[in-house]
Amino acid sequence: MREKDVTLIRGNHEQGLINIYHLGTFNQPAKDALRQTREMISDETYEWLISHPKYLVKHGCRFVHGTPPDSAKAYIWKYEKTMGEIFKRFTEDVCFVGHTHDLMRFTYADGTASDKLPLPEGDTVLEPNMRHLVNIGAVGQPRDGDNRAKYALYDTESRTVSMRFIPYDIKKTAELIQQHGFNRAFADRLW
Repeated sequence: MREKDVTLIRGNHEQGLINIYHLGTFNQPAKDALRQTREMISDETYEWLISHPKYLVKHGCRFVHGTPPDSAKAYIWKYEKTMGEIFKRFTEDVCFVGHTHDLMRFTYADGTASDKLPLPEGDTVLEPNMRHLVNIGAVGQPRDGDNRAKYALYDTESRTVSMRFIPYDIKKTAELIQQHGFNRAFADRLW
C-alpha cells in the first residue's frame, strides 16, 4: 500500500501498534501479535502507520474503521438497536466501516434506521434519498463463515457497491503465520 501511495485510515490494530493505551484493549493473543509485529517492522514503517488519519471524508463519503464519526475500535454491531443515533454522528450520505470482519449495511431515512441488511457478493445499489452505513468487512481473518478475501469497490455516480470475494492460498498464508511465530489460532481462523 505504501509503494502505491494508497490513502488509508487507521484501524484498531494500527492504534495498538502505536499506542500502549490502545494495546490494553486487546485480548492476550492479539497483544502478543502486536508486540511481535512492532519488533518486526522498521521504524520507517512505524512512522508510515502513525501518519494515517482515524477517518477520512472523500468523494462525499466517510471512511472509518469502527464506528462514525472516528472510532477505530467500537464495533458497529453493538449499535444495531440504536443505529439512528449512529447516523446522527456523521453528515455524509454514505459511510464505510469495517472492523467486524462481517458484511452488513444499514439505511437511514426520515429519522428512522433500518434493521441490519445483507451485503452480498456482487453489486448492491445504494438507494437515493436515504443515507447508508456500509460495513464492508475485512480482507482477512473472516468471521462470516466464508474464508475468501473480501473487498469493495464503490462507484460514486451509480451509487453501486461491488463486493468482491476472492479465493487465495489459505494453506500458504496459515503456514506463514505459524512460521513467523504468531498464535496458531490466527492461522486456524482462516479455514
